[in-house]
Amino acid sequence: MKNILGFLAVALLLQYPASVFAVAEALTSAGSRADFADYRIDSGGNLHLVWDDVDSAAIMYKLFDSAGTVLIPRMQINAGGTGTWPAISVDATGLVYVVWHDMTNGEVWFLSLNPFLAPLDGMPVALGDIKVVDDVMISTAGGNDAVHPRMRMDGNGDLHVVWESNGGTVDYAKINPADGSPLNGPLSLGVVTSGTGLPDVDVDTAGHAHIVFGSDVGTPAAEIYYAMVDGDPAAPTRIRIYPTPLTGSDNLLAGSATVNVDTFDNTLY
Repeated sequence: MKNILGFLAVALLLQYPASVFAVAEALTSAGSRADFADYRIDSGGNLHLVWDDVDSAAIMYKLFDSAGTVLIPRMQINAGGTGTWPAISVDATGLVYVVWHDMTNGEVWFLSLNPFLAPLDGMPVALGDIKVVDDVMISTAGGNDAVHPRMRMDGNGDLHVVWESNGGTVDYAKINPADGSPLNGPLSLGVVTSGTGLPDVDVDTAGHAHIVFGSDVGTPAAEIYYAMVDGDPAAPTRIRIYPTPLTGSDNLLAGSATVNVDTFDNTLY
């Protein structure tokens, strides 16, 4: 057995460089509390990181190269300074798109950045130098608190955003990345328990949005639900599959679901 384990260890070290086994290190400063981080890797291997600075209630951004070197240090990117629960997408050219929940008016907001307008030398960057689209409100919860937004980009570069309204619904919208304007929606998908739905979204090669969330409507405890929205421009707000439970009523709390599409064959996970 020892020989087998030793062989496997050597094989792993030969297959993977030492950097793969590097000790975990902090991506954000220890001087403030960070929460609800999200990230994307661009086509050049750079890591784009966003998070909620709990102490200042601001949405923060930081850029690393593939070796972990800081290209843009931590900076606040939302103007209002009252954000939480950010989500990020990056397109093929490296443009960055961020949505978040604004705690002042309870809505979901959108902005975009072009970080490659900065020197990328690790020095502080002025927000005005890289901000492409200023903060735009994309939800219409009407004071009901649009919370927990998630976002994915489709093959055409359009953005699909879901969030949960404390008024009791999971909402979906397709957003134009150029200016944050709605291409369709917002569209209400179904009733959820306030503040516990935690929706997620991914998009297949046809542009259809696949959405999962938690709900305890009609069951003793929360179950995971799935819905599908049409991506056809001729029917952009048609629900192809209405919210359907994926888990059974077993009195257990099922939640925090995520969805991923394998774009090779559009299999959902």
